[in-house]
Amino acid sequence: MKFLISHYLQHHARLQPDSPALECLGAQLTYAQLFKSAEQLASCLLQLGVKRGDRVGIHMDKSLQSGLALHGIMCAGAAYVPLDPTAPADRLAQIIEDCQIGVVIAGETKRARLIEVAGLTACQFTVVGLEHEEVLPFRSLSWQDVAIGGEGSVTAPHVIESDLAYIIYTSGSTGVPKGIMHSHHSSL
Repeated sequence: MKFLISHYLQHHARLQPDSPALECLGAQLTYAQLFKSAEQLASCLLQLGVKRGDRVGIHMDKSLQSGLALHGIMCAGAAYVPLDPTAPADRLAQIIEDCQIGVVIAGETKRARLIEVAGLTACQFTVVGLEHEEVLPFRSLSWQDVAIGGEGSVTAPHVIESDLAYIIYTSGSTGVPKGIMHSHHSSL
């Protein structure tokens, strides 16, 4: 069996816990911090009902949290779907419906766009990464909720290299955007 990306993270967290794993805009996470946070997010996703092979959206600008989101989703055995932070709401709604996304991990700056998207799709989704400040058309969990709720021990599913790792959508310049699926094997 080959190592998957989530296995590499766990391996480096054991061997080099204090080495930098992610750096963005002058901030960093060590391998130990990234692994712990990814495991908390994975546990939270599993508690939300995410299963092996499910698609989870990431609607954030590039940041430490977007890197954490990617690793947390893979640790949960799910596939991540980048939702372009600059895409129009109707395109995001179309991708959410196409992938049957039940959970979106988002940055706080994407609150208004996700409210708009929720009005354009029949899909019910939960958003991780938003504070509870108002009545929203979807369930939301803050990062603090993830840290608290992710402390429980939920067993992540066994993932193999032929499992789906992520889906990238084409620009749609010739019509409807199409999702290109990549397995863990093609990601290494």
